[in-house]
Amino acid sequence: MRALKIKPNHADAHANLGIAYQGMGNLEASVASLEKAFSLDSTHVDIRTYLGKAYYSLAEARRTQADTTGARASYTAFLTIWQGDAHSADVVQSRLQMLQKP
Repeated sequence: MRALKIKPNHADAHANLGIAYQGMGNLEASVASLEKAFSLDSTHVDIRTYLGKAYYSLAEARRTQADTTGARASYTAFLTIWQGDAHSADVVQSRLQMLQKP
């Protein structure tokens, strides 16, 4: 947090804060910090990866809480950002399909 007071537009500081929030279980704050980091440096592969994982974690939490709309939004955000392995994208696609069934 101190680093952000000194340099508020430092992508790595926002990313580190997002990772810390995720570790504490504050998934919404994690996503917000990582989105800020990504907006500051969209070419940073690690930030993109951490943001994708944060979207996935938030989607899983929302799905567990029966928040179908929130889970779909987070899974969709994951698919938009994810450039990692195809298997993870396939898993998310299948989860989205399950959530769209009546």
